[in-house]
Amino acid sequence: MPSLKNPQQQIPNGFQYLVVETGWTPPPYSSLDVIVQKLIEHRKAQPYLTAKNGWSVDPAQVYQEVLAYNVAVCVRQGWNDYLIGGAEIVPFPPPTPLFQRAKNLAAGGRAVVAWLEEGAPTVAQELANKRAGICSGGDDPQKACPLNGKGGLESYFTVPVTNAIRVQLERKRAMKLETPSDENLGICTGCDCPLKLKVFLPIENIISKMGTEVKARLDPRCWILSEEKSLNELK
Repeated sequence: MPSLKNPQQQIPNGFQYLVVETGWTPPPYSSLDVIVQKLIEHRKAQPYLTAKNGWSVDPAQVYQEVLAYNVAVCVRQGWNDYLIGGAEIVPFPPPTPLFQRAKNLAAGGRAVVAWLEEGAPTVAQELANKRAGICSGGDDPQKACPLNGKGGLESYFTVPVTNAIRVQLERKRAMKLETPSDENLGICTGCDCPLKLKVFLPIENIISKMGTEVKARLDPRCWILSEEKSLNELK
């Protein structure tokens, strides 16, 4: 297997590393040691993502990850002068499950965009309240959906996505769209959408953007599944 001939010598354009799930990259022309340090800081600043994806914060292990990444860069660019031990194709570190989350979030985002483009039509307040009650458990928190994730937006999403969601939540408040369960609504960890917004979207907007793999992750009691079933029965 190839390795870097001199880990202290920068490769063309400088050593690199990309966290696919968050878009994080190190400062330009950082040494491997600095990248390791910054990457560990980045992971520690996001404990939820680090725990969920099994990211290491051990310096020795993270160093090997960063080293392997840059070996892969050199192999793909044909920079063999920087390598020893052959030039076999080396895979980049695979994206963690959060990469799929990003795809799921994009689908949820498309549903919100479609909703806004159509003038933000909302379901009846009674239906929104019913949906919110299913997610939150209503008067009995013990009956809350297990996929109703707690914690702030930053625990689930990157900063740009968090800010975009906050804009939509502010718009929702301006439209006076609220349910009695709002304070107990978090992020659905099945479809990766903010529930305070989701419960007001027409079911057609939701299911038209939701893939089968996401639908399979929903709790069997989810209102999305029951409403989709009722909608299909009417066709």
